[in-house]
Amino acid sequence: MAANIFTSIMVTFEGAMAPAVIGNAQQELLSGIERTNAAELGVIRGQILANVNATVPPYALTVGELVNMTAEAVNLRGRCGVKEEGLVVALQLGAENRTRVNVVAGDANSLGYIRTPLEVLRILFGTANATVPGGVFPAGLPGNIYRQIQTLYARIA
Repeated sequence: MAANIFTSIMVTFEGAMAPAVIGNAQQELLSGIERTNAAELGVIRGQILANVNATVPPYALTVGELVNMTAEAVNLRGRCGVKEEGLVVALQLGAENRTRVNVVAGDANSLGYIRTPLEVLRILFGTANATVPGGVFPAGLPGNIYRQIQTLYARIA
């Protein structure tokens, strides 16, 4: 489950990074990383789908129910609409509105979702706030993007 969530977050964030990457070598590197991570995510979700109806001890929930609950929690914290999807979805959320099986998550046009740095921080912090650390990074993050986000929000508040 954790591999599914973290890989999904990385794949969607890599799409947001692409326009900022300058230089052919760097673009090729990012593209290669994106393809590898997307393939990993497909394998992970395929394995989860194979066990979608299995009960997860000690809980009375199936793998599919846990994936759906996790997706809902990620969407709630990301505050970005539906960008994380379960494995079995309503027809209107399935690929091109034609299927309920959802190994490869995508929008109605079967295009992959993109997450902004703010959305990623909200999810990883688990606080639904990109400036309030918690979750996976209880002490926050080092780096310029995080400091810039904190500075921007401090000026707004």
